[in-house]
Amino acid sequence: MQDLKYMNDLERIREAIETTGLFKETSPNNVAVLTEQSCIISVDKGQVIFVHEESASRFFIIMNGWVKLFRETLDGTQAVVDILSTGHIFGESSLFHNNTYPYSAEAAEPVELLSLPLLFLKTEIDTNPKIARSLLSTMAHARRQQDRELEHRSIQNAPQRIAC
Repeated sequence: MQDLKYMNDLERIREAIETTGLFKETSPNNVAVLTEQSCIISVDKGQVIFVHEESASRFFIIMNGWVKLFRETLDGTQAVVDILSTGHIFGESSLFHNNTYPYSAEAAEPVELLSLPLLFLKTEIDTNPKIARSLLSTMAHARRQQDRELEHRSIQNAPQRIAC
């Protein structure tokens, strides 16, 4: 595999799309269209990517770095929903939340993101059942992971959770 840092942005975008499991069933023509509609953005540590309930038009793939997903509680503190690293997708679930983000996202360290149009994903889901199944599988996997974490938090003491 070619070293990514020597590729131009369109080649990097296309490769990131082609290697993301969600798009493995997308036609080459649609990959080309998506590549043209996507861009790579760099976000500094602590910079907010989007805010809970903000209108959503994009979703993201982490190319490198870490992103924190969170909600603010009534008293103004942050409740961390998840911490994601390279290769993870986020913001796609806004399709099922009236096109608003269900949480806020912030760069936990300097991060490079592939920003993709949400409308493309909606169209792919509507026209390609394999994409719909792939997205459901991705979301179900994330849900199982969250369920495991919740179970660990509720039945294990602090030293056991740290060990895990």
